[in-house]
Amino acid sequence: MTSRDNHSKTLIFIDTNILLIPLKIDGLSVEDFKRLFNPFIDIIHILPTVYEEYKDICMMINQNNIQAIDHAFQTWAKAASALRALVGPIPDWKLFSKKYLSPNVIKKAEDLKSNTNTRNKFICEKSISDLEPFIRSRLYREVFSYTEKLKLYEQAEFRFRNQIPPGYKDKEKKNIGRYSDFIIWKEMIKATNEIFKEQTGWREVIFVTNDKKDDWVSEASKEKLEKEFREETGYSVLLMNLKEFKEAHKNQVKSLTTLMSQLQANLEKMNTDKALYLLKRQLNILVPWGATFLNLSEYLSESEQEVLKKAIQTLPGSIYMIPIQFLDLSIRATDMM
Repeated sequence: MTSRDNHSKTLIFIDTNILLIPLKIDGLSVEDFKRLFNPFIDIIHILPTVYEEYKDICMMINQNNIQAIDHAFQTWAKAASALRALVGPIPDWKLFSKKYLSPNVIKKAEDLKSNTNTRNKFICEKSISDLEPFIRSRLYREVFSYTEKLKLYEQAEFRFRNQIPPGYKDKEKKNIGRYSDFIIWKEMIKATNEIFKEQTGWREVIFVTNDKKDDWVSEASKEKLEKEFREETGYSVLLMNLKEFKEAHKNQVKSLTTLMSQLQANLEKMNTDKALYLLKRQLNILVPWGATFLNLSEYLSESEQEVLKKAIQTLPGSIYMIPIQFLDLSIRATDMM
């Protein structure tokens, strides 16, 4: 995937559990998430069911964080009160009890708990807000119809009974979510066929998931999934967890930092076609994260901004490749252009 040609022959699909990582207290920051996936922004696709799952789970994560902290505090407060009752009458423990186990200390701890919950809620909501432009820009919007989904549910039940991956490990779930893994799988097949329509030659599809259930990651399941995918699409599929993806593509992640210097070098050499390609790659990276012509200072250094603006202003045909989201069509933006 180091050349333009190879890059265009790869599709990357991201599972729900990957999108949710920046929302977790101990997960990747949104900035780290950007750095990891930015080099592949134009070949990443978010499937409809992944997006629906993501929306449903987002607020649950924050609520679960609050409940976990509340439970931890209640457990500690009960233990502190019980310990105070036990050691308070003992002369040697009176100072300790007064200093560390008093009702005033518990009140301060409750204030800390409340502040922590507020902070975590803010982080979660901000992460959702920061990820939304990326997710919406990469959303594959060709959804299955209601009738098509009903038929897929029937197929899923057959696969559940015969332990055919993916999704049979979710068969005990009581609601329609039991079919989500299978629907995601069929959406990935559909999207691949649509995106690679009427194309031939080597193609590769990567599904990044941290799912650890056997119906995805066992060797037997992987073999069956890879065989089915090739029969349905004609192309190969690789299932990778986040760690494997980072390791396999670490060179591409590192190479992103040279993209702007490459653009500048090709501008200076008047290599128009190459410079146009590099400009497009840079804009495709910036726009899904909410970058516009007016807020570039939030994303690029001054020197990088100048290179990008020069490319837009001087490269013939550049105006036709600028995403509309990048242009703030106000008077200020017009003046800047």
